Amino acid sequence: MNSHIKDGVIRIYSILSFLILLVLNNNSFAQNIDGDTLYFYKAQEKLDNCTSGIINYKLNYVTSNFELYWDVELYFIRNNNKLFFYVKQLEDTMVSEYVFYNDTILIFAEYDNNTTYFKEYTNNPFNGNIRRVFTYLLDEHNLTNFISYDQVKLFDTISPPSNDSIIIGLASESTKANGLDGYYNSKIVLNKNNFNLISCFNEVVAYKDSSLFHKSYKEYLIDTISLYYDKNQDIEFIISSKYDELNKIIIPCLEFDKEANIESTNKEIPKYAYEWKLPQVNGDTLYSDSINSKIMVVDFYYMSCAPCILAINDLIKLDSLYNENEVTFIGANVVDNDTSKINTFLQKKNVKYRNIINAKSLSDKYGFHSFPQILIIDTETNEILYHFSGYRSDEFKHYKDILNTLLDE
Repeated sequence: MNSHIKDGVIRIYSILSFLILLVLNNNSFAQNIDGDTLYFYKAQEKLDNCTSGIINYKLNYVTSNFELYWDVELYFIRNNNKLFFYVKQLEDTMVSEYVFYNDTILIFAEYDNNTTYFKEYTNNPFNGNIRRVFTYLLDEHNLTNFISYDQVKLFDTISPPSNDSIIIGLASESTKANGLDGYYNSKIVLNKNNFNLISCFNEVVAYKDSSLFHKSYKEYLIDTISLYYDKNQDIEFIISSKYDELNKIIIPCLEFDKEANIESTNKEIPKYAYEWKLPQVNGDTLYSDSINSKIMVVDFYYMSCAPCILAINDLIKLDSLYNENEVTFIGANVVDNDTSKINTFLQKKNVKYRNIINAKSLSDKYGFHSFPQILIIDTETNEILYHFSGYRSDEFKHYKDILNTLLDE
């Protein structure tokens, strides 16, 4: 009997010892994450676990190749591991709307009474498109990733003035990869009281042989943020209603385009460029055969086209690298009719190269019905050396390498 009691006591002490060690280990783990750091984990957990939400914010997206400054409204719902959303984006006088619902992405943009539209069935609405920046806050662990950086500072005052409800995380890290010296900087501002994100800044800078290779940053400045653990019916109604609204606008436009362009849908780009005589924005007439440089780059665009604007930003930088004996850049506007507005647009963008208008008939000859479309032409032979459709993120470097190679031949 005493033996049984003794064995029982030993078992109880063994269990108690195990529990004490477990508690000590948990305390030790908790001590490794200080109280200030926990704010960022709790904020990330809140963002990860929300089922729906509304975020109004300003997004400043700047790289070595382009600058974009947007006011954004984002409505989203997570459903069966999918993110459905409605996004309204404002940049100057351009308004763009994006809806992803029923496995379909709808895009509608308006600029000075000109419109552009797009519809596609897809499970990956952000692949290969700058729209992915809209879900950067939702899909990336920005609030906690920076804690693993080389240097991290956390502080809970802003000076001046101090604010006890605010906590700030600053972090930086340096790396070496693929022959580049990379530097990452991050700044996260949180509200400690409700674990809401206030702002998020992420910067990447890369150097090659001590020369700047690439620099970019994304800065989100949150105006209002509302997150819900349950599916908010009002948000779902907004997304579905916007889908129906834009779909009713876009479908007739697509049907009209299909009928109008059915003959030239599969038209191949010719080997040699068409000759043209078109008015410039300043009122003068420009002839294609009057270009005396070795290479001519023609960019077909219109002002309400967001990818066109990104391409123009790159072409402006390229234009500054070459003289007119080497490369001549020509902007060919295919839609816009108001020359004063086109002029204002070009001046604001600081476009120095010549721009022709009424270029739709020329783009139709090539079979272009989406933009931008860029042709690189040998002016001596009139041969089309390269044709690019759409915008690519490495456009500046890619075109620069091509032009340098052509000029060296």
